[in-house]
Amino acid sequence: KGNPELQRAQIDNFDLKYEYFPGNGQVISATAFYKKFKNAIEQVNSSNEDRLLTFANAPVAVNYGLELEYRINLAYLFGNENQILNGIASFTNAALIKSEVDVSKIVGSDAETRTLQGQSPYVLNSGLQYTTPNKKMSFSASLNRVGRRIETAGNVYELDVYENPRTALDFQVTKTFFKQLELKLNLRDALAQKSVFYQDVDANKTYNADKDNTIQSGNSARVFSFSLSYAF
Repeated sequence: KGNPELQRAQIDNFDLKYEYFPGNGQVISATAFYKKFKNAIEQVNSSNEDRLLTFANAPVAVNYGLELEYRINLAYLFGNENQILNGIASFTNAALIKSEVDVSKIVGSDAETRTLQGQSPYVLNSGLQYTTPNKKMSFSASLNRVGRRIETAGNVYELDVYENPRTALDFQVTKTFFKQLELKLNLRDALAQKSVFYQDVDANKTYNADKDNTIQSGNSARVFSFSLSYAF
C-alpha cells in the first residue's frame, strides 16, 4: 500500500577515502563514511491493518562505518613474477556499518533506537580469479554475505521482521576459441542456503525456529547456466 503523505528523504554524506594503486589494475582502499538522514524512507508494517506493508518516514537516522577494498595480483603480493601467480587475482570488498533510527517517540516502543530498515551491520564480497598465461581460459569463485537486517520495520502490534544472514557462493569458467568465440559456464548459489524471514521473539539476535515467528522461508536453488558468444 502506498503512502500519499510520504516525504522526500534528504541525506548528508561525508566520506574520507584513501586509495593506493600498485598498477596492473590493482587497488587498495579504505573509506570511513557518515550519513545523516532526514525523513528516511522505510518499508514498514501498517499499524492499522494486520501484515499490510507500506512505507513511512523515519524523522532522524544515521549510518556510519568503514569500508575496505582490495584487488591484488598474487605475484605482486609475494614479490614473485611466477607465471601462475601472475595469473591469480584476489579481490575483496568488506564494510562494517552501524545504523541508528530514533524510535523513542513511537507509541509503544520500549527501545530508544533500532537499525535502519534494509541496512546490514556488515557486507562481504570476496573472490579469486585465475587466468591462464595465454589468456584463453579463466576460472573465478566469488562469495557474498550480508548480516542480519530488518526486512520490514514493525510497530506497537507487530515485531520487526528480519532477514536471516545467508552466504552465496558462485563459480564461473570462461574459455575463448579463435579469439572471437567465448564460452561461459556458471554455477550460481552453490551452497543453496535457505532464505528465512522471521520475527525475533526471544530477542537473541539469532534465528531460532522453535521460538521465533517464521514469516517466510524457502529453499534456494543452485543455478547452472552457460552462454556462447561470437564477436564480429
